Amino acid sequence: MEISVQSRLKKFLGFALLSGLAGSAVGATYTTFDIPGSDHTAPSSINDSGTVTGDFSIQGVGGYQGFLRTSAGVITTFAVPGAVYTQPASINANGDVTGVCSFGGFVRTSDGTIATFNVPGADPNGTSPLSINASGEITGYWTTNGAYLHGFLRTSDGTITTFDLGYGGYTQPVSINTSGEIAGTYVTTEETWEGFVMASDGSVTTFSSPGAGSDFISAINDAGMVTGQVATRITIGLDYFPVYQGFVWESQTGIQTFVAGEKTQPYSINASSQVTGRFIDRSNAEHGFLGDTTGKTTTFDVPGSQSTTPVSINAAGVITGYWNDQHGFIRTP
Repeated sequence: MEISVQSRLKKFLGFALLSGLAGSAVGATYTTFDIPGSDHTAPSSINDSGTVTGDFSIQGVGGYQGFLRTSAGVITTFAVPGAVYTQPASINANGDVTGVCSFGGFVRTSDGTIATFNVPGADPNGTSPLSINASGEITGYWTTNGAYLHGFLRTSDGTITTFDLGYGGYTQPVSINTSGEIAGTYVTTEETWEGFVMASDGSVTTFSSPGAGSDFISAINDAGMVTGQVATRITIGLDYFPVYQGFVWESQTGIQTFVAGEKTQPYSINASSQVTGRFIDRSNAEHGFLGDTTGKTTTFDVPGSQSTTPVSINAAGVITGYWNDQHGFIRTP
């Protein structure tokens, strides 16, 4: 299995790195949607059943509310009782949702029950859950003094464990997989950003891209493969120019980078190691991309859109995101 993972990774990233993005959205179908009455619909996550969660707003009402959209198109809206805003970040295989509200963090179980929580000692509104796995474990970050970020893990029974890595002023977990592995970004003593994976037993593996770059983690899949963005800069004369690349990290192969456009920003990686995200071309237009383990990399846009931002992909390769910054979409292969 180890050889298979390595060879697939090298084939995928080798193609992307040498050839750039190729292909188009031929064969894919797009479903666009808006929450009725909303002026902003922004999906954030899709599970393997095809249920999408995210937030929406209605002009003149104020604040954000949460929504669920099933694969059949049935929409349910919800809000944390009494909260000024409700913004879901992640949905698991059971349909449980976590995210932030004006009280801090929340979890909504599939039966509609909503509970709020805060990390003890966190700033008011300083608890930010970002990911929930099938066991109901939640990870994210919490702040102190409005500036310092710390990691946390909340189990399904509500037990919260906090942790810090490296420099101690910035630890930001962003994703947790079914095995309980947590991936995120932390600041080193050199004040650069690096990636980490914390196993369920608490042991930590850190990694960084070669050279003087900073790594920003987006997601981890069930095979332990991590995707994210590395930011570097080049010097031409007296001027500095930022360079943004996507990457996939796997414990046996290390980091492999790839470029989709002027700015490549992966957001999600599924169980088949398909990566999706956005890139910005030289005309400053945003587009979606999808890379897979066969070596094929595809660019795509929602038909008729001026910008396309994919944010999440499930095991079947179904992608959700938003277009023109205010409408939801689902891309089905």
